[in-house]
Amino acid sequence: MHSILDVVGGFLLFLICIKRIRLWIYIRSYFENLANSWSCYRIGRLRIINSSIYVFVSASIGGLIIFSLIGDISGVLLINLSSLFMAAVWGQYIERSSGLSRPFGYFGFIIGGIMGSLIVSWFYSISLVRILSAYALASPWIQGVGRFRCIIHGCCHGRSTNKFIGILITNSQSRVCSLSKLKNEYIHITQGYSILSNLIIGMLLWRLWYSTISLYVIISLYFILIGQSRFIEERFRGEIQTKVYCKLKMYQWLSILFVLVGIFLSMISFDNDTIHMNFLCKYEYLIPSILFGFIATFALAIDFPESKKRFSRLCD
Repeated sequence: MHSILDVVGGFLLFLICIKRIRLWIYIRSYFENLANSWSCYRIGRLRIINSSIYVFVSASIGGLIIFSLIGDISGVLLINLSSLFMAAVWGQYIERSSGLSRPFGYFGFIIGGIMGSLIVSWFYSISLVRILSAYALASPWIQGVGRFRCIIHGCCHGRSTNKFIGILITNSQSRVCSLSKLKNEYIHITQGYSILSNLIIGMLLWRLWYSTISLYVIISLYFILIGQSRFIEERFRGEIQTKVYCKLKMYQWLSILFVLVGIFLSMISFDNDTIHMNFLCKYEYLIPSILFGFIATFALAIDFPESKKRFSRLCD
């Protein structure tokens, strides 16, 4: 039997299919305007970039979801800070040749999150499976909203393509123009591709979680699906600083590793106590979520443009 929601979903999909050209033109126009919208507000030497709103929303909502799933404020904050720190370390190691003073990297977030999860699981006596599955459920939404920040900054951008598919970026502050020298060239909206894939993955994982499927499956599917989507996304990305090994980009090799990790996790037998976890949103989770939102915003969207010190600038 099919529910009414199935029928509504099928009708919406039908509309998307028959209106796909008009819909794509609207999406393309929106992302092009957003990609050229870089601006800032100055408070003395401090520069607040307009992408800060997306960073704050992404980190705050993601934090609230994780707090509600795990239920331990200090433990989650420790993991979040570990993720942010390792993202900065990863960015410095991988992107240091690009001239960027304060780059961040997605895979660094994951490494830092796993390290922090291991520490919190050991010292706080919280199941590691519970922690990792909570982050697997929240990460697609965090990354999906966070990609709007990437569009404004011009990071994670696409390679050259035709006029119908691509967007044209002319804002000199975008990394597309300042770093990759793709000004006035139509490029793939790879950040938009990432938003779409994360939306689909996020909805699928939450639907499975609602069906009380094993948390091991949630974790393994996250690695498999994110690895597959990132592998394809890298095919259309055009960042000149990304290294290539054996005809595959470095991030494609890491994506393959993600898929293998997910396959390995899916083969682990699970106990009945790892079947499900509750979602309990409390008012006391709101303040630490907002706090981490401000911390993430300061790291990812606020800088000191006149300074020459390391980690001082997000862009020129």
